[in-house]
Amino acid sequence: MKTFGFIALLVLAALPASGWAQDLIIHDSSYYTMGDGVMDKDEMMQEADEMYQLCDINGFQKKYFDCGCFAGAFLQQREKLGPIASQNEIFKAITNSAKTDKSCAKTAEIAGESYEDCWRFTQKFRELAPDNVQYCTCVANKIANDFTKTPRLSSIYTTNLRTDALAFCEDPKNRPKPKQASATASPAAQTENPNPKSLN
Repeated sequence: MKTFGFIALLVLAALPASGWAQDLIIHDSSYYTMGDGVMDKDEMMQEADEMYQLCDINGFQKKYFDCGCFAGAFLQQREKLGPIASQNEIFKAITNSAKTDKSCAKTAEIAGESYEDCWRFTQKFRELAPDNVQYCTCVANKIANDFTKTPRLSSIYTTNLRTDALAFCEDPKNRPKPKQASATASPAAQTENPNPKSLN
């Protein structure tokens, strides 16, 4: 329990200061069992709400996990394990283990951000390449799909996913087939960042 409190303090210390963040208080599970030694349904829901708030102010976690889904997964584990399980134990189980709920991954958002990140990469390292749209579509899809298959809340892990995708998509066989360009489209229109809303 103390470990989670320490982790929460580290997370909060790394975030930009705001009035709301400074007012957030995270209670460990022992807080909810004081007095009667039990944690009732309302107390479990209150704890899950605090986990939602902690996720919502953590930019990295919020980027990869839907905070409402995360809080729901936390509540399910709390109901299953009871008050004896520490918050840290449950947190690890739902963000960095085989028990991680794959449905909590923000697949579409990860793909969109990965596409934008890849596009910035191409402007520096593949500026003259004619296939950057296909390349970045491949990179975005691979990162999003690989994360969703095995979600992990780890910056090292997500960096490795990006590195692997950039290398994988260098091979044109791994990319989606390019769409036929319109006869009236200008070359500039064909090479600019289209920022697609949905990636295949």
